[in-house]
Amino acid sequence: MTAQRNIVILGSTGSIGVNTLDVIGRHPSRFSVLALTAHRQIDRLHEQIIAYKPRYAVVVDEQAAGQLAQRLRDPADAAGRRHARQLVQLLLHALQDPLAGGILFDLINVNVSS
Repeated sequence: MTAQRNIVILGSTGSIGVNTLDVIGRHPSRFSVLALTAHRQIDRLHEQIIAYKPRYAVVVDEQAAGQLAQRLRDPADAAGRRHARQLVQLLLHALQDPLAGGILFDLINVNVSS
């Protein structure tokens, strides 16, 4: 048996992110959601957090992030959220669309073919 893989979904509220989460949801013994990110669609992100229970959730838009934190009554310290946000912003800057799309496509192929 292979170890469960921790997955980070950049843009989890978009169509590729939603479809990727659907595939992950069909293979809970193989994959665990480590982090979800969104720009400002906190309604959908909130639903995803409840469903997939990630360790981290990052919202790029600061106002939306504050609203989500209130909904979740997030006990995490502000510095931890700020550092997580900075990390995701760096990753988003470093990954260009074709590479990010390729990563998600490979993940979907692995899940669907098994």
